[in-house]
Amino acid sequence: HGTTKMGEHDVVVYCSSTRSSGRSDAISSGALTICCELRCALVAVDFLGSGGSQDAGASFGYWERYDLLAAVRYAKRQFPSAKIVLWGGAPTGAVACALYGSVRLEVALKGMVLDGCTTQLKTHVSDLASLAIKPTSALRRKLVDDVVALVDERFRKRTGVGLKAVAPQTAITNHAFSGT
Repeated sequence: HGTTKMGEHDVVVYCSSTRSSGRSDAISSGALTICCELRCALVAVDFLGSGGSQDAGASFGYWERYDLLAAVRYAKRQFPSAKIVLWGGAPTGAVACALYGSVRLEVALKGMVLDGCTTQLKTHVSDLASLAIKPTSALRRKLVDDVVALVDERFRKRTGVGLKAVAPQTAITNHAFSGT
């Protein structure tokens, strides 16, 4: 950005996982290096019970999108003229970025990078169960359905939402990038 004035930067909001530090993940993933090369500011988010999710427990991005909203608000306060790029560097971070488009957007985005984003959590769980159960099993479909129902029940009990609610593919809308 040769025309960027001192103190004005585009901002990458790097979203890690619920299990590790956003700062260390931003370093190990190369996000910090890329941001330095592009002269972008970097905000590293780790979803370890902070921000707008109110420590609701890990929800594979469903509640973490509110943590992301808090991080985007912070970035815009620090760099009011900045364009924001979201980078989901882990599945939870990628889903949170994708679901960000479904919350009330105050800030248009310049772009998103989604590493490991599933289209719908329920489909992902079903696919994993299908891989785990032998194809020769006569009751395979019923067993897969039972496993998915059990995971859905546990997930709902832990997070307050069902697996179907974590559907980033349907949440991404063109208005997330309006005005960029």
